Amino acid sequence: MKAQAINDALAPIRDRFYQSLRATQHDVHVELERALNDSATGRDALRQIATKLHKIAGSAGTLGFTRLGEQAHTTEYVIIDVLKSQSRSPTEAYLQVIEFLESCSDVLDADQ
Repeated sequence: MKAQAINDALAPIRDRFYQSLRATQHDVHVELERALNDSATGRDALRQIATKLHKIAGSAGTLGFTRLGEQAHTTEYVIIDVLKSQSRSPTEAYLQVIEFLESCSDVLDADQ
């Protein structure tokens, strides 16, 4: 199969990925705000973010968005490490999430 034919065949899948990424970016942003503003539910918000990042990590890599997939994977594991530790500050996780959101924007801006 020629490269153009493969690219054409993947176009609808990429379009669904972009839609999913926009929704995930929004959801992660909302959960990050919750984590930052409500210490009582902050850990749960980080768990929600980690779950969303796990899904993006796999699909992004499969569709050729290697950097985004790696960023999602790294951020997921930073969150997991923070959640495992009762004494570790979540600040590092928050910063990683912000970097992930910026990576989402980079991918989505390149699509336009």
